[in-house]
Amino acid sequence: MVHSVKVPSVQDDYDFVEWLGMVALQGNVTDGEPDNYVTTYQTPEPNQQVGQIKFLQWRGFFTTTQIARFYNKLSEYRRNHNCDWVAMYVQGFSDSPIAWKGEEHHFYTNGDNSYTFVLTNDHVITFTQKCSRKRYNNKRKGKPL
Repeated sequence: MVHSVKVPSVQDDYDFVEWLGMVALQGNVTDGEPDNYVTTYQTPEPNQQVGQIKFLQWRGFFTTTQIARFYNKLSEYRRNHNCDWVAMYVQGFSDSPIAWKGEEHHFYTNGDNSYTFVLTNDHVITFTQKCSRKRYNNKRKGKPL
């Protein structure tokens, strides 16, 4: 669990995904103006102070069925615990033969076969990293399952 953290509002942009990454890496998130150091990060605005958030991490080889099952459990957890949002990040292994839409896979540079689901009360936002385009793509869909 991460205690006493500022949480940005869920938006379908890169800033929110970047913030999730900082939490996952246990990065140094400042409350005020960031220092002039590369290792500091300021939570995007608007944000709100919360008591604690849960961060879970598993490593290993997971099938698409297992990932879908976990997605459904996260959606159920969000509904049952009245959470504003939950997120799931999936990163493929470095020499995965699978690539997004048949585009080149950059496993020597960053392993760009990843995606993030953010489930809110109103919709699901899917972020996929596209290294060759150096940006995140996102899709907003209807209500989560």
